Amino acid sequence: MDNELWALIRAARQGGLQAIVAALHQGTGASTALFDLNGNTLAAAPSRTLWDYSRVLAISLDPDPESSVTARRVHVENEPVAILAAATIGNSARLLEAGVDLVTLEVGRLRARQEGRRELTQHVIEDLVHNRVSLQESSTRLRSLGFDPNRRYRVLLGQARMRRERLISVPWNIHALLSNQHEPFIRVVVEGRIFMLVPDDPMVDRIAQYLLRHLQEVGSEASVGISTAYTGTGGIRAGYFEALSASESGTGIQYPSMVDLGHLLTLTTTAVPVRDIAAAALRPLLDYDAGHGTELVRTLHAFLTADRSLNAAADALFIHRNTLRYRLRQIVDLLGHGIDGTRQLSNLWLALQALETGAPAADGD
Repeated sequence: MDNELWALIRAARQGGLQAIVAALHQGTGASTALFDLNGNTLAAAPSRTLWDYSRVLAISLDPDPESSVTARRVHVENEPVAILAAATIGNSARLLEAGVDLVTLEVGRLRARQEGRRELTQHVIEDLVHNRVSLQESSTRLRSLGFDPNRRYRVLLGQARMRRERLISVPWNIHALLSNQHEPFIRVVVEGRIFMLVPDDPMVDRIAQYLLRHLQEVGSEASVGISTAYTGTGGIRAGYFEALSASESGTGIQYPSMVDLGHLLTLTTTAVPVRDIAAAALRPLLDYDAGHGTELVRTLHAFLTADRSLNAAADALFIHRNTLRYRLRQIVDLLGHGIDGTRQLSNLWLALQALETGAPAADGD
């Protein structure tokens, strides 16, 4: 037994988790595997052994002395992270327990390294959101973390009523630990909210639902705001504020509608990239004008400048009142909301003013 134990320790020092599992297999003569809590195989020896994960999971929760499978949960900081299982180990239970200890130490070491990366990433995102560095510097730093800022990303922002230490316990990715690679998306805490930068693909909604469930488990009044897709570091900043506005609109998953620029300006002390958000708010009209040679943005500006007087706006545009009415109906249809409520009017006016004056994003880009 001592020889097998020393072999196990040497494996942990030299080869990590896969080597530990292989040494357990060699020392016990039993098929051995390490699973994450979703049933994915993290390491196995022999590699092609078929396992009934539901059975492994049940035994890890309620050990069965009569079972031909022994399963032990691996905890890091009192949090279950994996299950180590062996088939028909006989009198080698002590070796399996030693394996659990070594796996715990190895995962803890890898996790500490990942937490260091996450802390660095958090500083990069905070500097970007708070406009502390240039967009070019932010882009360089994001690339060093394994992210291409020129890809299309969505920002997810989750919040709930809870103690801050519970928020920081956001789940972590054990697969990223094992492969010693960057996580597939950024996940940090910014101003008491969970910030996630996720590639723009169909997985976004699923990830948002997962984040919401986590927040609901550790707090109350949970919400997750999802931005539209953006590219570039300036887009990531705009996406943050868009997701912030959405997350403030109610509980559950919240998608961007009309960003409340006025509310954003009072909600945060951070300089808001008004021009980027204004362009996003008016995007349906800007795109339609560009594609059809129309003047819907100019029409809306003239209508609001004339205090919504049809006669004055039609005269300023040199068009008939019926033509103006038709354009306004187009505007409402494209925006997906009315243009007569106080909130809609104030936001549209702010957005039009930002674009008209060429007000730069707060970072000066």
